[in-house]
Amino acid sequence: VKERAGLEAESQLRAAAIAPPARQAFAWESRQIMLADGKRALAVVWVSAQCRTIAPGEAASLLLVYVAGSPANVGRPLGRPVEFPDELVSFAPERPFAYLTGDGTPVLVLRAANGGQCWGCNRLRLVAVGSDGLDELPVGDDASVVPFAIDDVAGDGRLAVLASDSRWEGFAGLCPSCAPVPTLVYRW
Repeated sequence: VKERAGLEAESQLRAAAIAPPARQAFAWESRQIMLADGKRALAVVWVSAQCRTIAPGEAASLLLVYVAGSPANVGRPLGRPVEFPDELVSFAPERPFAYLTGDGTPVLVLRAANGGQCWGCNRLRLVAVGSDGLDELPVGDDASVVPFAIDDVAGDGRLAVLASDSRWEGFAGLCPSCAPVPTLVYRW
């Protein structure tokens, strides 16, 4: 199902004159976003994977943002891509982007997986989309943070990324469903 959705997204991209950045890359996911200057843009995760089940080290993702507008810009990405070697990147399920930093810059909220069969094999990735390109934001070096929501947790209008801390998976011999899963709040 996911692969079929990716092929449909890629067909739509090709119809809009957006070609894959590499010969063996395919569109994994795409989402419409609004830039700080009010322009619409399309964020696309391109994946290069071997033709078998994705396992650790067998996929690489590339994030590109294409700005809608004049015909001269069609198919041209905004700035340089953000590369995620050895990770399969997907947009956060509930909301793929939010204005998190307080300056009006949209931030893409991504989940990166290394192909392992565990919650702890996922990682939170944040990428700010500025007028001149993309900038990956630091979120620490913890490989066990899985984003699940974006919300105003303090009721003050500022959004935060809510994530699961999955490093306790298998804690004390418990099954993954029974292990403690603390919630982490990332807020700027």
